[in-house]
Amino acid sequence: MQKRILHVMAIGTTAKHLILPQARRAQQQGYTVGFAFSAEREVTTELQAEGFDVLHVDIARTVSLWKDYRAVKQLVALIEQWKPDIVHTHTSKGGAVGRIAAKLYGCTKIIHTVHGFPFIAGQSLGLYWAYVAIEMVLAKFCTDMLLSQSSEDVAIGKKYGICARGKMLTHIGNGVDIERFRKQRQSVNLAIPLLITVARLTPEKGLIELLQALNVVKDLAWHLQLVGSEEVLGYKTVLETHACTYGIRDRIEFLGPRDDVDVLLGGAKWKILPSCREGVPRSLIEAHATGVPAVTTNVRGCREVVYDGVTGFIVPPRDSLALANALRRALTISSEQYSAMSQAASSRAQMFFDEEVVVGRIMSAYESVMAQT
Repeated sequence: MQKRILHVMAIGTTAKHLILPQARRAQQQGYTVGFAFSAEREVTTELQAEGFDVLHVDIARTVSLWKDYRAVKQLVALIEQWKPDIVHTHTSKGGAVGRIAAKLYGCTKIIHTVHGFPFIAGQSLGLYWAYVAIEMVLAKFCTDMLLSQSSEDVAIGKKYGICARGKMLTHIGNGVDIERFRKQRQSVNLAIPLLITVARLTPEKGLIELLQALNVVKDLAWHLQLVGSEEVLGYKTVLETHACTYGIRDRIEFLGPRDDVDVLLGGAKWKILPSCREGVPRSLIEAHATGVPAVTTNVRGCREVVYDGVTGFIVPPRDSLALANALRRALTISSEQYSAMSQAASSRAQMFFDEEVVVGRIMSAYESVMAQT
């Protein structure tokens, strides 16, 4: 009988953009694979077309005790119906709801992938330590194996004793289809350099600071493509208002969510990601795989991808002036310096962020957890 893996996450776009490669590999190796997330018609249709089962559960991305209780109750019923051998949870909220539900069900192995711990620098001490305590409890009582995309999160987990069955997090990394992005690279000797930001439209992505920085360097030639869905209702309007105020609205394209990011990256000169919090951002890896250097922030995950001064520039988060200085430097370096950075970015992606290697580690994790007694 085929073993069954159920991936649990808050939103379907996580399944589509982050989990699909490992799900396909598991399917190829004989597993029956399902997904559970909040209803998203387009993603559901795409996953079902590939032979995956899709279960809908109302998981709120923000903390709400009543909504979270209902989500756990709903998910327990779905797990009882689907009967997975492994429940594999993703992201902080999907991980909390999914692991509690799987533990209540009982007859399954539970794996959680950390895509970035929820406790970060800058939070209030109360919130920070509350998140640490939650992660410790979930790991100890509701998890058979912990995986981490970030090597920094492995170290942090060790520091705080976040472990499953007495074992610390296993580093699996993050990766992309290197060849898919590499082959899209085009000549970028454009009169107006193209900048690209691929990110959900939320405050934590530092987009206000990006617009403030672009206002400082509007004496230089540049054009920005902003790719991503509006996760906070009305936030696109907020960003557009700022851009209009700075007199740079006509130099910015709001493209919304796109499935051809590889093509867009192929024509870009710089990738910009000024986030305040990340896991190991796939968008930076995709840029480097395409040979596009990046300007990003000194936060967990981002600094694991970008090598400061070699494959891009790293600045403090929420510092629009430092970001502006880095953008000015990026837009004025010589063609020889840029070519060296582009080549270094491509080489770094091939060396450290190959999707095939990451997926292989996850398949080994499945075999290992199924062998546990």
